[in-house]
Amino acid sequence: MIISEQNIIDKLFDKKNIKDITPINFYFSEKKKIIVFVPEKDVENIFKAMGKTGAGKIGNYKLCSFRTYGTGTFFPL
Repeated sequence: MIISEQNIIDKLFDKKNIKDITPINFYFSEKKKIIVFVPEKDVENIFKAMGKTGAGKIGNYKLCSFRTYGTGTFFPL
């Protein structure tokens, strides 16, 4: 499937009965956010492996990341 502005608009607003929409600012970026959930013992290994592939480059910096620790919840359906 070719991703286009119209494809995304159709997917986002298709089921909400919105007839007329005009994006204020719509663009694609070469940068992506990667969110990874891993056991604490594996954080450094995953970080280094992702860095070796080029993840975490921002401007003149490499190995950029944001880490947070927390408690997740989930309930069976």
